Amino acid sequence: MESNDHLIGKQLGTCVMDRVIGTGGMGVVYLAHQTRPVRDVAVKVLRSGAGIYTEAHKEFLERFRREANVIARLDHVNILPVFEYDEQDGLAYLVMPYLAGGSLRTLLEERGKLTAQEALKYLEQAGSALQYAHDHQIIHRDIKPGNMLFHADGRLVLVDFGIARITRDSTVNHTGLSDPSLTAIGQFLGSVEYMAPEMVQGHKVDHRADLYELGIVLFQMLTGRVPFKGTSPLYIAAMQVNEKPPSLRQLNPTISPALDAAVQKAIAKNADDRYHSVREMVEAVRAAIMTPSSPSLDVLDGLTGPTPSLVQAKLAINNTIVSQPSQSVPTPYYQLQPPTTSASGPMYPSNPIYRDSSNMSNPANFPDSRHLAPGALSMNLPHTSPAQSQVPYHIEYGSQHTPYPDSSVPYSGGHVEFETAAVPYSSHQAPPAASAHTSQRWMGWILALCIIIVLGIVGIVLAPGLLAHVWRSNGPVTSATATSQATATSQATATPIASPTTSLDPIKQVQAEVATYFDDINQAHYQDAYDQWSLDYKNATTYQSFKNGYAMTQHDDVTYDEVTQNKDGTYKVNVRIAANEYTNDGGTTLKYYTGYYMVGADANGNWKLLTSSKILAAS
Repeated sequence: MESNDHLIGKQLGTCVMDRVIGTGGMGVVYLAHQTRPVRDVAVKVLRSGAGIYTEAHKEFLERFRREANVIARLDHVNILPVFEYDEQDGLAYLVMPYLAGGSLRTLLEERGKLTAQEALKYLEQAGSALQYAHDHQIIHRDIKPGNMLFHADGRLVLVDFGIARITRDSTVNHTGLSDPSLTAIGQFLGSVEYMAPEMVQGHKVDHRADLYELGIVLFQMLTGRVPFKGTSPLYIAAMQVNEKPPSLRQLNPTISPALDAAVQKAIAKNADDRYHSVREMVEAVRAAIMTPSSPSLDVLDGLTGPTPSLVQAKLAINNTIVSQPSQSVPTPYYQLQPPTTSASGPMYPSNPIYRDSSNMSNPANFPDSRHLAPGALSMNLPHTSPAQSQVPYHIEYGSQHTPYPDSSVPYSGGHVEFETAAVPYSSHQAPPAASAHTSQRWMGWILALCIIIVLGIVGIVLAPGLLAHVWRSNGPVTSATATSQATATSQATATPIASPTTSLDPIKQVQAEVATYFDDINQAHYQDAYDQWSLDYKNATTYQSFKNGYAMTQHDDVTYDEVTQNKDGTYKVNVRIAANEYTNDGGTTLKYYTGYYMVGADANGNWKLLTSSKILAAS
């Protein structure tokens, strides 16, 4: 191929090349104007790496037709679609939507590192696309921030599926190299900073190479840099194979040990030591981010001697954990529209101009009775009417196997001894009267003081547990609660929803409750999922009816939006669902739903899904 701009002003198919908007080892991307239909598009012209009339180039074109046909069939909300592909004058090209909103690469260049919640949001979207591709036996092979673009509605989309395979295989064929990632002059086809060790070594790769590359991207999002940097691609490649990646906590002390370990597993040198799937990786990272860290008492325990100051410090920490749960509402992990400005600049990119939003295909609009599990057969609840039109995200939902429990840290102070001095008297020698009176008086005071101290210690040890028990049983003792309880005694009114006491953020707890529910559904643990509903729901919906509602469900992928607290102590968890469902002819179809789940605490302080939940079809 000649210089990158030699096609400007020329026409490929129905597209007139306007200007170069991207270049790389695998091809050149042009902004083009398509004449039929009229729209701006991105055209990627691939490099074959061989002379246009050679046998190797002919094989490249054959492989392009085969791979492009597979790529064009990918249909996922986080994968950039291919409008068409063709050949002209020996050139192979793909026509795709033009997105002007930048990429994750430009975002990282502007921001450096991201917060854990932001990184999780982008990881879930990229992971959803990759899991979908892997389920269809397609490996990306070139995961990097530059291949993650931002759509007009704020979502992330992956690009260049299969391109690496087309170009790398042609490199092997016409150079005779054993390594499909290297050209004849030692240059890498692909981004060596993200390349899996087995790719660098020319070994056969599978979907776990994508896991490694996605792990490197996650590493960069959390720390602001890639783990391996060097003066040449070959030097970096050697580091990918031989060097141990640095700890994320060394580069960003705010990262928890659990999150560090989750990322390190994704970028393990041996593919067998990595996660088995993208879904498993996302679940592990989500669990590490959503599990808050408690104040550690290990430092105090490591000091010698149960001094009073240590006892008081431990009691202060324990009492804070038990009796003062966080009631603040943090920024939700998943936001429908990213903010475009803030005091410190954009949180993430402003919405790009999507030049062809009218050509986006809409998913199936209306549900059928097969997906109406939550009370649809016996109650007027979810999945009964269309909702507002929106382009849904498609996030691979992961499990939260263990609901967040109520937690309290028991008092573990050392044994405290009190010593008193007694003045010995011989059996035949009586003390002076005044001295005897004084001694008895002081002994009485000392005894009283000992009793008070012992009772105080017992009260300190037992009070948190008793308070937690009373809280869980009756809710917080406030004037409003007392009035409600008095009213409930005299009138036949519903018992108010209690807010369970726990050391964890209730926002995260209710999110985890809904996450656990869908994890049970996806694993066909229908009884466990059914048990997460409130008693009112169970009284209105039998277990068999509930189970039948999911008979055609293959897998539900869930996106979490804002979580809000209601005045009655319940929480509203807004969700969007991409449901993979079986069809009557044995195939599968993808349907979208949107709505919310209401979550509240029962009389025992356990979180339950409420009948006021509502899930509708996304139009």
